[in-house]
Amino acid sequence: MGVTDRFGTRFGSAMALIGVAVGLANVWRFPYMAGQYGGGAFVAVYLLFVLVLGAPAVIAEWSLGRLTRAGPGGAFTKIGMPGGRFVGGLLFLTVFMATSYYTVVVAQVLFYAALGGVVAEPEAFYARNFGGMTLLNVSLTVLVFGAMGLVAAFGVRRGIERLSRIAMPLVAIGLVVVAIRSVTLPGAAEGIRYLLWPDLDRVTAQTFLAALGQAFFSISLGGTFFLAYGSYLPSTANLRQLAGSTIFGDSGAAILGGLAVLPAAFALGVEPASGPPLLFFTLPRAFASMPGGEFFGPVFFITLFLAAFLSALAGLEVVVNSAIPWTGWSRQRVVAAAIAVQIPLALPSMVSSDYLAWSDLIWGSTLQPLGSALALIGLGFFVSRGRTLAEASRGSTKPVGGLWLFWIRWVIPAAIVVILLWGWSGTLRELFA
Repeated sequence: MGVTDRFGTRFGSAMALIGVAVGLANVWRFPYMAGQYGGGAFVAVYLLFVLVLGAPAVIAEWSLGRLTRAGPGGAFTKIGMPGGRFVGGLLFLTVFMATSYYTVVVAQVLFYAALGGVVAEPEAFYARNFGGMTLLNVSLTVLVFGAMGLVAAFGVRRGIERLSRIAMPLVAIGLVVVAIRSVTLPGAAEGIRYLLWPDLDRVTAQTFLAALGQAFFSISLGGTFFLAYGSYLPSTANLRQLAGSTIFGDSGAAILGGLAVLPAAFALGVEPASGPPLLFFTLPRAFASMPGGEFFGPVFFITLFLAAFLSALAGLEVVVNSAIPWTGWSRQRVVAAAIAVQIPLALPSMVSSDYLAWSDLIWGSTLQPLGSALALIGLGFFVSRGRTLAEASRGSTKPVGGLWLFWIRWVIPAAIVVILLWGWSGTLRELFA
């Protein structure tokens, strides 16, 4: 049984696809990664990787999804890839586990949005409310899972697409508003220069590694999200054009996220390389001391919540996409069962920050890029050349050429292997040191 639901409009499908890509990685992870790995130098390398590796991979994952009309649960077996059932199961598990801990963070962002984003003594505040399996932590996570389930139960067109058409323009407006406030603060010029001016002296091997990982993480490549959403694209959709709008939207959100955070950090004397604590510790303190922070704090966290919610919703949709053909159940029944299992899986992320960090390293930073490599290898080597090029070119007046096929077969998978080997070698050295 294949996928029967489809996106309904060109604008709606574009907003849904951008909604998959834009999330915590753009508005939270990108600014602190830029702060840690060279500012404008990191941004330049990141944009290079997005264009030369990300865009071709996006087209490939959508092509595989649309060709097979299946997500990771069925696409690899349909193309006759050896071990396709195992690959599909592994990527299903990857998204299932990643959605469980990601949703915990989304729920916490919702609370800060409702609170206004301005918090006195943010470390103590966070420890009191979210330092463990607190009633607030559990309740908000259940609430967000319930909201995701409600949208997913309505299906692709009436649920995901309809929400994306409303939420993504609001995300863009919110980012622009906060970025304008940030760059107009006294002393913000140094932060703007740090983010946008590439200083080649800051380029290191770690800059390339971090930028490459951020590019794949930010776009949500992984043989999962875009594979599933590709199966909902109509046959007339121009994949090259959609890839352009998605890459532009995702990269634009990242730059706006950087402009919303880093100039304000410099202006207010906040450490721009503070890493993951930037979201719940550093930014609330910055908004508390910023003129107009009582307005811009809520705008920032509401914007971040909408973006993060759509990304988490995409994770749930991948699970639903795969489980419906496997079980033969209705969409509503699969959604309810998935949430019933994911809520208990989310609880350890509340208890241990180390568990959350290692989960993200394994399921997010490792198996997502690996899944993308497997999707590209599947399309490049187990679907005929003519059929692959025809699917990627369908809906466009200008056909995709053989260079693209060579690129997805060899160059991008090799780059992903470099990321994983280099990244894990450094991680293991630190661990055993």
